Amino acid sequence: MGATKWEVIRDVILPTARIGLIGGVLLALGRAIGETIAVTMVIGNAEGVPSSLFQPGQTVASKIASNIGESSGPIAIGAMAALGLSLFLITTVISLFVRLIVRRFAVNGGRA
Repeated sequence: MGATKWEVIRDVILPTARIGLIGGVLLALGRAIGETIAVTMVIGNAEGVPSSLFQPGQTVASKIASNIGESSGPIAIGAMAALGLSLFLITTVISLFVRLIVRRFAVNGGRA
């Protein structure tokens, strides 16, 4: 009553929706880390560490996808398995972090 649209958004809607917004953004980040083929095509699939954000590069998932067929020998297969395990651990840590953040905001009633 008597509040402008921006006051309602700032004081009512955003504090209430903060739990869902933070959880959604962080879960989307975890999902984006696991994407493989789309990222491989977009990022350029280039070997090595790029020196600029605008140079082509490669993610862990795209490295596994592009090299698993060419892996011959126990060292190469072990390296791909280690990359897969590290990707799994990173995704698990992000998921746990999201759950802790969402739980923290739920306990505080949506307030930081």
